[in-house]
Amino acid sequence: MRTASPYRWISATFALLIACGTLLLMLPIARTGAAPWADGTHVPVGGIALPGGAPLSVALFTATSASCVTGLSVVDTPTYWSSFGHVVILCLAEIGGIGTMTVAALLARMVRHRLSLRTRNDAAVAASSGLGDLNAVLTATVSIAVGVQAGVAAILTTDFVLFHDYSFGKAVWYGVFHAGSAYNNAGFALYTDSLVGLNRDPLAILTIAAAIIIGGIGFPVLMELGRGATRTLHTRVVLHTTALLLVAGTAFIALCEWSNRSTLGPMSIPLKIVNAFFSAVTPRTAGFNSLDIAAQHPSTWFGTDILMFVGAAPASTGGGLKVTTLAVVVAVTWSQVRGMDKIHMGRWRLAEAIHGQVVTLLGLALSLIVATTMLLMAVTPYRLDQCLFETISAFATVGLTTGITPSLPLLAQLTLVALMLVGRVGPFTLAAALTMRREALLYDRPVGTVLIG
Repeated sequence: MRTASPYRWISATFALLIACGTLLLMLPIARTGAAPWADGTHVPVGGIALPGGAPLSVALFTATSASCVTGLSVVDTPTYWSSFGHVVILCLAEIGGIGTMTVAALLARMVRHRLSLRTRNDAAVAASSGLGDLNAVLTATVSIAVGVQAGVAAILTTDFVLFHDYSFGKAVWYGVFHAGSAYNNAGFALYTDSLVGLNRDPLAILTIAAAIIIGGIGFPVLMELGRGATRTLHTRVVLHTTALLLVAGTAFIALCEWSNRSTLGPMSIPLKIVNAFFSAVTPRTAGFNSLDIAAQHPSTWFGTDILMFVGAAPASTGGGLKVTTLAVVVAVTWSQVRGMDKIHMGRWRLAEAIHGQVVTLLGLALSLIVATTMLLMAVTPYRLDQCLFETISAFATVGLTTGITPSLPLLAQLTLVALMLVGRVGPFTLAAALTMRREALLYDRPVGTVLIG
């Protein structure tokens, strides 16, 4: 079908980006020569390697994680990769993060001239872009990204100079890198412990959290807010659901970890609230952590699983099943419980086509997560909660881990590579495909029923 070409193009573009990133990270100049981990953790590796360069498996995993803005890594990012390697990782995250937001507008242009007006409109709605001037959309997307990252980098640079005694050059680089990684929800940090060492620096933590949230609500929402209006259903759903998840996530994590001596326990009350809030923000697919994930309670892991699975907003730098999907599931459930034959969200009636899209996305996502979790449990010695956490983190392009990523065998690594790619491009392309490929059947079948419950 002709309409399949845009989706193949999107997938091929990400595959090409990953291939280029892999080749660059395999170069000897991208490595420092240090061991994968300072504590001697053994990392299973495979594939060819240039003299002094990273093995193919390590470069592929890192390039995929950066391009899909995930943040999972089998090696210690700050010590294993050189400055050149860090620049490559940041560039892959920038292209992979901002690129997905612009892909929506590009998709609308690719199908615009060969589809009917109604289908073009459906494609634009699915892409959350609209049929306005493409150049204006792309310009606004890049301008927002550059503006937010510049502001965040400036604040972080000032913080690092004043409160961490960094040299100006180091402070600028750390500010730029973490601003880009945060806005693009990439989760890569230039610290071995992610951001645990900054968990007593509220300015840095809250600044990075703000970048994550802005990048995660999506450019359609940002553009509408920039016009001083919140009239569309999409914007209202994204803002309300995001706020609810942040508040509920913060309260849940604070409750679970408040007395945990390895996480929030030793902190003052303001710092506990700040770090609980940050821990609720990052599962929205950012991947940073200011608390030791491995030391958290299993109940916190499960709550984080849910936050990761939901993820960010459509047409954003984040991944996951998306906050709008959660809102639709809740609306459909509430309407069914009340016996309503129409689904209402505020003063709008939800289009019936969206019901099927949500069921399909949810079913496929759960199937992938279950299958991958079972595979990890079969090929590793780790428990269900650890394997489930790792799987959802990869699918939702989050990057949080309980600490098992470096020790995963090659089969598990390659499985997560595929899952990260599917999690990044799959939900978007599938949602657009389901919208654009509606066909009016010329026949029907007898109505049947099955018992439910």
